[in-house]
Amino acid sequence: MSNKEAYYFSHDSNARQDDKIVALRMKHGWEGYGVYWALVEKLRESSGYMSICDYNIIAYDLRTDAALIKSIIENFRLFSFTEIENLGKCFYSESLKNRMEKKSSKARESANKRWGREKEMQTQCERIPNAMRNDAIKEKKSIVYNITTNSINNLYNYSFVKINDFHELYKNFEFERKYLFLAYKFWEIWNKENPNQKTLTDAKISKWYEAIRLIVEVDKQKPDKLLGIYCYFLKCTSKESGFDDFWFKTVKSVSAFRKKDKDEVYYLDKIISQVNDKIAKDQDFSRLVQDTIKKFNK
Repeated sequence: MSNKEAYYFSHDSNARQDDKIVALRMKHGWEGYGVYWALVEKLRESSGYMSICDYNIIAYDLRTDAALIKSIIENFRLFSFTEIENLGKCFYSESLKNRMEKKSSKARESANKRWGREKEMQTQCERIPNAMRNDAIKEKKSIVYNITTNSINNLYNYSFVKINDFHELYKNFEFERKYLFLAYKFWEIWNKENPNQKTLTDAKISKWYEAIRLIVEVDKQKPDKLLGIYCYFLKCTSKESGFDDFWFKTVKSVSAFRKKDKDEVYYLDKIISQVNDKIAKDQDFSRLVQDTIKKFNK
């Protein structure tokens, strides 16, 4: 992608005079106007030109207030909304999508004309195999870069199965690394046991990262508790006696930790209780958990 394509897209020169933009400026001033265009730029960089409605993460990325982000997105009819399976509520700009679709249509027309020339077609056919190989290599090398340097909302473009080098990703990750670490480690042990299960092959980094964040920041569960569960599940994978694998086999994603049973008790609380009982009775397991926590907190 050229610098021009990456950092510029067309828009109306008189956009600031649009009624919806005027209403935005009346409420939030030029700051709101600037944040609006920053949001449009983020959508331009995102897959499908849409983004998850996680206002806290967007605010963190743009270094502004979540309430301002929410107001701009929801209150001025500047954006539209849709529900996407496994992602939840997302927002997008109709005008941006229309512009990009027109651009794509023109690009396709231009490509068809080029491919219509017999000589050019022959040349292109010779180039395709090498180009595909080069693109595949570039994609593998760029996954870590894209995940760590773009908005965290772009994480939903990637599944865990695409990670070739987790340590490199972890080292360059710009957001909360500990959440990423926990999400990946739980996915890793479940995936080893169930490599063909769709829940795991389709597992999106953003969804698992966000589930860990909610458990820690909203549910107020310490990462130490999750590490205890992780250690317990590791024992389940090795089929060690004394470790009940019911929850390991029942729960297949970190978001499922936040589900409740018929008595309105969180699965997470029930699993933590089971782990705590084992820690109290098994000194070797207790040491394993403590050592894991120490390494995690270094």
